[in-house]
Amino acid sequence: MPSLSGSGLSDLRQRLLGVFAEPATVKAAADRLGVPLGRLYHHVNRLEADGLIRVVGKRKRRALTERTFQAADRRAADAAAVRAAAADLAAGLTGGDLKMAQPVLRLTPKALCELEQALEVFLRSFESPDGGETRLLWIAAPQASDTG
Repeated sequence: MPSLSGSGLSDLRQRLLGVFAEPATVKAAADRLGVPLGRLYHHVNRLEADGLIRVVGKRKRRALTERTFQAADRRAADAAAVRAAAADLAAGLTGGDLKMAQPVLRLTPKALCELEQALEVFLRSFESPDGGETRLLWIAAPQASDTG
């Protein structure tokens, strides 16, 4: 069985595990990843068999039952999503200017939520239909407090 950290998983399974950090169907995962639906069933079945995802809902749709999955370990799913996003971003680098910064902020949970919302609005304000695609990876990683 692959470790819960996701480090022994293929790239596609890491990306799938990241999608399943929140409840999602296989169809929703395929749409989000831009992968044909038929390509995912084997990988979803392996993740389920390995105990990395579980069924959290079922819905009858015509003659089929659509299952909704979620990661068994949210932290492992988030870590897998970060690794997959970083790998996708690194694969897309074409030798252009890469800008990186790692500011450290002291935020309350409420302030972090407000920052996320403000960043979404701020970043969207720069979009242009004539612009080239620019990939951004923004990660907020609250640390455990040192109250020792």
